[in-house]
Amino acid sequence: MHDVIIIGGGLHGCSTAYHLLKREPSLRLAVVEKDPSYEHAASARSNAGVRILFSQEENIQMSRYGHEVYGGYTELMAIDGVPGQLDFYRHGYLFISNTEAQAEQMRANHAFQTAMGCDVRLLDGPGGGGVVSMLSCRGDHRRRLFPE
Repeated sequence: MHDVIIIGGGLHGCSTAYHLLKREPSLRLAVVEKDPSYEHAASARSNAGVRILFSQEENIQMSRYGHEVYGGYTELMAIDGVPGQLDFYRHGYLFISNTEAQAEQMRANHAFQTAMGCDVRLLDGPGGGGVVSMLSCRGDHRRRLFPE
């Protein structure tokens, strides 16, 4: 008899199980996954990213939490001293505006994100080419960079 049965052991299923057990360790919980090797699972094959470039406080808070979890995953998911395995690389994100209206929105988002303590840089016009060498910077477009 289980208190909770989670269907699907991918990223969301495993995260749900982890957080439920962290909150209530006495739960009798089962995760049902049709591919226990995860060889063909979407989460294992994902090329997704984690960013903080949002314009709502809740999204930034959730993303920061994700960065903490992924950054400390090997220790957090260690079993009997054997580190958990996760191929997580911090490469950053670069957003580019094409219009003055988009640039203005970037300025507003940048102000909000820096007020929230995010490490975000606003790059104006030709200055963006020094960050991404293959980027051709013409005009007065704005760029926001989240370096991690």
